[in-house]
Amino acid sequence: MAETVTPTGPRGKAKVNLRDMIAASSTFQTATGVETAAAAKAFLHLTDYTGGATFTRPFGLIVNTGNDSTDRESLNSSVTSGDFEIRLEQDIDDDYKDTPDDAELTFENFYEGVIADLLDLAGVAGWLIINDIKKIEGPTQFETNGGTYFYGVRLLVSWGLQ
Repeated sequence: MAETVTPTGPRGKAKVNLRDMIAASSTFQTATGVETAAAAKAFLHLTDYTGGATFTRPFGLIVNTGNDSTDRESLNSSVTSGDFEIRLEQDIDDDYKDTPDDAELTFENFYEGVIADLLDLAGVAGWLIINDIKKIEGPTQFETNGGTYFYGVRLLVSWGLQ
């Protein structure tokens, strides 16, 4: 197995920090059925979808948007900021297959709980500065070829000193 890569630049560090914040979310840990941030990281991915990739739901996917900038503050300093897209997906519990309103509200409780946890951590020293979180799309219900139904949402997280 390959050695884990440690990011050295500001964008990579920000992406890993955002993953660590989601993993520390009690809402995300409860949804994934784990009790530690280390275990929750197995459900978080730092890349866009690749052909044929499948992830165990619920999961989070952190994707680059290309909306990054590095601004020169003085002769010897600069500040980097930008956006990441977070995609969250969760299977619909069998109990809610016949009650779509409850299924959607259950999913909203999941992703809105993760957002609340992120914003709480963003106010604590040592974590990534999050300026805002906007919904790009969703929540949307999907069906797989095997007849499994799940919900997904896409969120835009603006980070750094802007």
